[in-house]
Amino acid sequence: MAVMRWDPLQELFGLQQRMNRLFEQTLSRTQGEQPLDIAEGSWAPPIDIYETADRVVLRVDIPGVKQEDLDIRVENNHLLIRGERRLDPQMQREDFLRIERPLGTFTRSFSLPPSVDPARISAEYRNGVLEVTISKKPEVQGRSVKVAVQ
Repeated sequence: MAVMRWDPLQELFGLQQRMNRLFEQTLSRTQGEQPLDIAEGSWAPPIDIYETADRVVLRVDIPGVKQEDLDIRVENNHLLIRGERRLDPQMQREDFLRIERPLGTFTRSFSLPPSVDPARISAEYRNGVLEVTISKKPEVQGRSVKVAVQ
């Protein structure tokens, strides 16, 4: 007699796949009935954050957002990144068959750790990627100390 082993993670994964298909089918059925404005409104661009010995870096994917539509500031020990992706003014909404990229405003907020210096922030926007670099305070930057083994 073969013994079947129950794998709860596999069952959960299967449930997730079925739910994803259900939502995809429902959204694709209503896509033609909804106005194209469905993609407009608040959205959140994906962000990668990494840390080195002397800085914290945030990389934000925001293709199609113009530099003049970005606002980056520090308020109450929070880094705020705001922006807006607009429809190309040369294109008419009626010309679109489908709009999947979100349009409208976005805001992302991040608490700054005490190890960074809010006065030493720089930002660079290139090829649709915003890179915000926050320098660490000199006293907390990584140091190497040789430890003698006895």
